[in-house]
Amino acid sequence: MSRTTTKALKFERTPKLVDQVTKFLNDQIESNVYEEGDKLPTENALVEQLGVSRPVIREALSRLIYDGILESRQGSGVMVADSASKITFRLEPFDDSNVTESKNLLELRAILEGDAAFLAAKRRTEDHLKDLEKCLKRIKETSHLDDQSVIEDIKFHESIAIASCNPYLSDFIEFFRNRLKPLFMKTHSIHLHGDTWKFEDHNRIYQAILKKDSEGARNAAIRHIQSAASGLKIKLFD
Repeated sequence: MSRTTTKALKFERTPKLVDQVTKFLNDQIESNVYEEGDKLPTENALVEQLGVSRPVIREALSRLIYDGILESRQGSGVMVADSASKITFRLEPFDDSNVTESKNLLELRAILEGDAAFLAAKRRTEDHLKDLEKCLKRIKETSHLDDQSVIEDIKFHESIAIASCNPYLSDFIEFFRNRLKPLFMKTHSIHLHGDTWKFEDHNRIYQAILKKDSEGARNAAIRHIQSAASGLKIKLFD
């Protein structure tokens, strides 16, 4: 049986408002305030209860429906889905001020991208190498342009994931990177304008892939992320 709170709750009015509402509703479900099969309050009721706008409620509900946590039934409203339909892996909205969370996520990124580089060194084709060369050249050319340098950096890592020839790994890395964009941007902002760090690190990864040195490629990719983490005063794998 669903239970609702009559007193309007207060959320910070920030760009992360949808994230806050999504997390709140998900927490309500995980703590069994709403159980499997329970119908959620109407949009109007949630607007009044949570003190946010209708578009915020709709976006939060859409996210939870996409994740398989809720389901929308025509004529019945939005209900808590049964556990069998839920997506098992979920990244909560990222708080880049949480050092422990940042460390955990950077370690996961190092593992994923290290193994992607390992496979890329084994499986890369000449076309993959050409794409990496183009990305590397653009990283060097834009090292003094913060925003553009970040874009080229992302393309380089995406090209490595593609060169791994494992579409599941490539898709997951893309999903992971998109959800952690604030952390990715933060690690870039630490380094001085015009610093050559980005080019040198990426070149070491490229050279290992070029030589089909799988272990060297993995180690270079991990060291690259460790260097980024050190700028945040985070030590990985200790």
